[in-house]
Amino acid sequence: GPCTVDTLDCECVTSHRFPYNYGMGESCNMSLHGPDTWYLSVESYDVEEGYDYLTVNGVPYDPSLNGQPVDGNVTWTSDFAVAASGWKMCARRTVTTSTTTTRTFNLGGWYVDGPCEVERGEGKECVMSPGFPSAYGEDLRCEMSIFGGPTRYLEVEYLEEGVGLRTDSLTMDGREVGRRDDGRPIGTIAWSSDDLASIGGTWKLCALEAPRQQAGTWGVQGPCEVDADDPECVMSPNFPGNYAAGDLRCTMWIYGGSARHLEITRMEMETGFPPLFMGGAPVFPDSEGG
Repeated sequence: GPCTVDTLDCECVTSHRFPYNYGMGESCNMSLHGPDTWYLSVESYDVEEGYDYLTVNGVPYDPSLNGQPVDGNVTWTSDFAVAASGWKMCARRTVTTSTTTTRTFNLGGWYVDGPCEVERGEGKECVMSPGFPSAYGEDLRCEMSIFGGPTRYLEVEYLEEGVGLRTDSLTMDGREVGRRDDGRPIGTIAWSSDDLASIGGTWKLCALEAPRQQAGTWGVQGPCEVDADDPECVMSPNFPGNYAAGDLRCTMWIYGGSARHLEITRMEMETGFPPLFMGGAPVFPDSEGG
């Protein structure tokens, strides 16, 4: 029928042309899919009383049904006389764990199961560990996805060093999230903390309409440098001169990295001590193509 799923919140459906008047002689049949229990939340309701009907679980809607499980089809009919601004109806899930009950919610385009938090800022929507920027607690879990995910791009705004190195896990499509994932299309993100006390882990991921960086350009933390004449190349500090002695460290990642291949233009380092690693493995002059 002419009823419409809300493009900003796919757990909600509205009458035709909502919030403007619906048409006369309309009818819709709606049903929910999946094994979860869904709970009714009617956020707006303005119809011709006694003639136009939104029916839930076989009975005409009234406010006492809010918060009740939806266990059957939902129907809508309007007659051929008076029209009104209509209705907006949502179906919300609850997720129960051994210690907490949390509600799936949508804010800024993110869908979240669990205690993780959502923040909407200028030009981007972010999801964060519970209590961000403070340390999260133990034995917590979240699953997250973004409305329009394949056309939204990840920005790793903050990732506390150590997340993923303990038994806490932050993954996207089954792979640990790191700085290298900046600019990737967003998939399904899952996070969990172990049952040990947190030692300071925290994170914040954002969804962008387009990557902030062009694919093939480098992101760098530390004194290493991106070649100003060729942003596809990264160099040791002071290149082509010698880098300084001492405890220098860099972390580097490439935007759109999974489709890029390594080319080593020049490599001179202290013999026997390869301090350059990629994916946890040492890089040597014959490592090209990876």
